[in-house]
Amino acid sequence: MFPDSNIAQKFSCGETKCAYLARFGLAPHFQQLMIKSLKESGAFVVLFDESLNNVTQSKQLDVHIRTWRNGKVATRFLTSEFMGHATAVDLQESLRSALVGLDLSQIVQISMDGPNVNWKMCEDFQVTTKRECSVSFLNIGSCGLHIIHGAFKDGAKATGWKVDRFLSSMYWLFKDTPARREDFVKVTEFTRFPVKFCQNRWLENVTVCETAIMLLKQMTTYLKAVTSGKLINPKTKSFETLKQGLLTSLCRSGCIYICPSQSKLCHSSQCIEQTSHPFSAARVVLWLDHSDTMCSRA
Repeated sequence: MFPDSNIAQKFSCGETKCAYLARFGLAPHFQQLMIKSLKESGAFVVLFDESLNNVTQSKQLDVHIRTWRNGKVATRFLTSEFMGHATAVDLQESLRSALVGLDLSQIVQISMDGPNVNWKMCEDFQVTTKRECSVSFLNIGSCGLHIIHGAFKDGAKATGWKVDRFLSSMYWLFKDTPARREDFVKVTEFTRFPVKFCQNRWLENVTVCETAIMLLKQMTTYLKAVTSGKLINPKTKSFETLKQGLLTSLCRSGCIYICPSQSKLCHSSQCIEQTSHPFSAARVVLWLDHSDTMCSRA
């Protein structure tokens, strides 16, 4: 491994040794330093979110801690807990296990997204904390990002323009299809392709819509080539959806109006919220201003 050193040449290491040292040596050390630092900081906010871990095939609960240090808001990863079931009771047990070593009376707020099971867990955690520590933490609602994305999604779907289906079909029509992509480039002389539409984060689809608007002319050319028999008809649901969208003006209007103008406005406000300073009080004023602006555009 090290031909330039006689001593180092005798070095050997098992395939799991480094992982073992990191997991059982370094990780506990740094976690103890973090807990010590958190105790010195005083009050803190707990953030958690759970998702499927594809490797372990279990639910992974990631826990972060947010504190006020040196005049700024500091967020640090604390630990992860793994679960099978994720009821309110299971979540509370796992969250309390993750917070071992910390003073629960110093919790200012629990930050989370908005499923009912999370709200139930939060209510139970509040009751337990009040009984054990004689204090209560603040309730300022769930994650604003999910609410904003959901509200924008509902508003877009209420128009009936079906922009999401149009954009998704545009992407999947050319996904993993070399022959179809070659036909598109040949007939349009254009090498740019659609970007994947995200159903869960509507405000992150600005680039998706801008790319789609740029490709509308090329997609129309491709559609004419297929309908005229110059190219093979894909005979897929994605092609039929794309065809219907191009033949109407609603999808075009939706791409032009909904996504670039409105989502850019909402997305900019989300960027403003990603700050290292306290922002909860100012959030209400910010979104009232944006609501007035969006309503005036309607």
